[in-house]
Amino acid sequence: MQPRTYHIEKCGLVLEGIRLIQLGRTHCTRDYAMEDPVHIHQNWFELTHVSEGKGTIVTNGIPTKVCPGDIYLSFPGDVHAVYTDTEDLLKFDFLSFWPEDKALLARLEEIMLSRSDPGKRLFFSRDVEHLMDSATSEALSSDSDTEILTMTLQLLVRHLLRAFRGKKRAPQRSVSTAQELCYQMMNYISTHIYVMEDLTDLADFFGYSYSYLSDLFRRTTGETLVHHYTARRMNAAAMLLKEQALSVGKIAELLQYSSIYTFSRAFKAHFGVSPSQYKI
Repeated sequence: MQPRTYHIEKCGLVLEGIRLIQLGRTHCTRDYAMEDPVHIHQNWFELTHVSEGKGTIVTNGIPTKVCPGDIYLSFPGDVHAVYTDTEDLLKFDFLSFWPEDKALLARLEEIMLSRSDPGKRLFFSRDVEHLMDSATSEALSSDSDTEILTMTLQLLVRHLLRAFRGKKRAPQRSVSTAQELCYQMMNYISTHIYVMEDLTDLADFFGYSYSYLSDLFRRTTGETLVHHYTARRMNAAAMLLKEQALSVGKIAELLQYSSIYTFSRAFKAHFGVSPSQYKI
């Protein structure tokens, strides 16, 4: 049984190019078994800093053990959960954000491509640790200063980029160039599922024509890009419906469907039931 968590948070601020989605502090207790903690990250990056206890962060089915001092970076589109050890209970800070600045987003996208393996998102940084604590304390104080919070968040993201600077995925010599490019396309779709307008975004990002990428993907993986993209959107929709935090209309909007009717038709074609029926 997963012990209950109590947390406090503050969210919804736009601070000079960085949108602060939420931040807060969670203390796990053993007196109550909470509901399934699995959730899907929408359009945000998230940092989790463990200050006390032990536990496991599970991202896209891959578990990573954590202990005091560890910091974990989650990406948009991740299916995510945090579990505490039942004896040595977790205490952790969390901070979710989205870069409005395109140059900053591009640098974070480089990290997403090089650190796509969820098991390799753990890092240690005294600077990030200190700034996360400062941001959380400032945001949750009764006389919070937006200017101080803005500067703290700007510094935090810069130190995050520094922590991952030069950390590249080890080359996989047994993987062909075509296979690697297809892997990167799948990773791009997963991490941009809430911001992609359509599949032509891949052409803009990777610098190839869409027809070339589409043909390469089909020949290399045996499925079409359209089928893969649709399946990824439907899986994200199903997870969001299970969470029951958003309306069907909001989910349709979040996944870039032109209307709730278009989304509902696609969902029923994929799962055999309507979104409203699936949600029950």
